[in-house]
Amino acid sequence: MKIYASILLGSLAFSGLANAQETGLTLPHQFEANTVISAEAMNEQFEALKAPVELNTSDINAHVERLDALEMQMAEMMSELSARDAAVEQLNDRLYEAETRLAAFQERIETREVIVVSAEPEEGEYARLDLALASLEERLILPGHQVTIRVQAGTYVHAAPVVIDHPQSAQIDIIGDVNAPDRVRLFFEESDGIVVASKTQAGTLSGMTLEGGWSDNNEIHTGVHCDFSSSVIIGDGMVIHDFGLGVSSKGDTLIGGRVDIVEGRSGISARVDGMVGTLPDADFRVVDNHAWSLRADGGTLFVTNTTARSVGVPVFGSSGGKLIVHNSTLEGSGSSAQGYGLLDLSGSELIGQFQIWVPYLADLAAGGNPREYFRYFDHTHTP
Repeated sequence: MKIYASILLGSLAFSGLANAQETGLTLPHQFEANTVISAEAMNEQFEALKAPVELNTSDINAHVERLDALEMQMAEMMSELSARDAAVEQLNDRLYEAETRLAAFQERIETREVIVVSAEPEEGEYARLDLALASLEERLILPGHQVTIRVQAGTYVHAAPVVIDHPQSAQIDIIGDVNAPDRVRLFFEESDGIVVASKTQAGTLSGMTLEGGWSDNNEIHTGVHCDFSSSVIIGDGMVIHDFGLGVSSKGDTLIGGRVDIVEGRSGISARVDGMVGTLPDADFRVVDNHAWSLRADGGTLFVTNTTARSVGVPVFGSSGGKLIVHNSTLEGSGSSAQGYGLLDLSGSELIGQFQIWVPYLADLAAGGNPREYFRYFDHTHTP
């Protein structure tokens, strides 16, 4: 491959050089000093500059290949940069979404706030209890402040349990009408009623009637369930009616004020690692249930000032738990109570017929052998 290089000289410059012979003009630069250049010599120099230049074809091809490789690398780098830009944009979008949700969650409740649940809700009110709880999901309740969800008189039908799981649930009280709980009725015909989620410390429930559907469908749903490592206070004016199981506790459940568990299958159960206890002001009734009313199923049931009555079945029982019933009245029509665990009925009145097959504190204190222990009470007996 030949590449020709040519030098175009302006007419003025060329003629000036050509006239150098006539004028005797001396030219410096690459010529020796005081050398006179003739027109003929100048033409030879010019023709030499116009001669073709020989270049190596293989060198040129190598340069071209390197340029092609560089272009490919540049294209790959641009593609990678484009992918990275897209990934960064996605991360920015996710970060913005997270910051938005965090800002919403940190909307703080700094004073006592009342949220209204109404059967005929107006603006800012809610048609069901679960909807009112959902409105607090992304809100932070500062320490020392409280939220009250006030459920107004009416009938509310729920197709699923009402779950309490807010991180500050202990600062949320749910209140209906303490003096007339039958005016605030929450129906759960095909599900559990109120469920306190695992590791949730709930506030107080009061002034409501929770209605199950056990008598219609014979399904074992629970009125109030407190899950593992959780707590709840069932307060004054609570009625739990017609559930397969009134209250089940795998955490800590406290009974305060007037609380009734009535006309269901079973009353209350303290499950493994769970505890059910009554507060000093409790007026607790577990009555007219069709199976046992009080059971310690691996947990601890400690109640006072309690009236328990079952219809033709055992009124209480303990299965590997601690059943402590003080200063209470237990009535069973032809019932028996049996199982294994610890039983303490100090100061309580038993009405009916009872067979007790669990260790009984009065006999243990007298040196009795729990494995061989058997008692039979006929009609009224006070331990």
